[in-house]
Amino acid sequence: MLQSGDKVTAARIAARFPTRFLRSYVYWKLRTDPVYLTVSGSLAEAGGLPLLDLGCGAGVLAAYLRELGFRGPVHGVDLDEEKIAVARSVAAFLDGGAQFKCMDFRDVRDARQGHVTMLDVLIYMTDATQREVLARAASFVHTTDGVLIVRTGIGDGGWRHGITRWADLAAGLVRWMKVRPVHYPPLEMFREVLEPLGFEVECRPLWGRTPFNNHVIIARNKR
Repeated sequence: MLQSGDKVTAARIAARFPTRFLRSYVYWKLRTDPVYLTVSGSLAEAGGLPLLDLGCGAGVLAAYLRELGFRGPVHGVDLDEEKIAVARSVAAFLDGGAQFKCMDFRDVRDARQGHVTMLDVLIYMTDATQREVLARAASFVHTTDGVLIVRTGIGDGGWRHGITRWADLAAGLVRWMKVRPVHYPPLEMFREVLEPLGFEVECRPLWGRTPFNNHVIIARNKR
């Protein structure tokens, strides 16, 4: 199994990406960001259920999960045409079962029930839209077996929040992200939205070896 910081496997995944910048970005992302290992661990008993990756970017998560043996269909959605083009080129290495579509995931109204991931995307919405999208994503999670995994910066006013906000703004300035942050949610929002829908909600810090105020929310469907 690939562990966080595994040089050889990170290099193998990164080599599938088409430009030098992306290969470097993916390599260091996999080496330093704990979210990938967290997602793979949460999906360890996934079986053949599909994964809906809302805000999939260039398809890094799909490539990582395939490397670790995840065999369910992966459907990625993102509004960035350039990143979706990259994800589609990488899909050729993923043994089939991975599809990527260019669209705003806020417009997704229908999907096969399975697992859902939303990594680093909620902050680009208003509070009301975050709640709406979160509830809709929950409706795509398979009854009893499905997992909803969200990674996001949290708005708690601490020093990590300040660094996270600065980094997110910088990503917009260099055009890596097409939009700027709108709202950093509080942790209690996830329980307010998901627990009434029948989910068991776990929230914990996930900053790893970074200064960012990232947290992961793992919600398991108990309906």
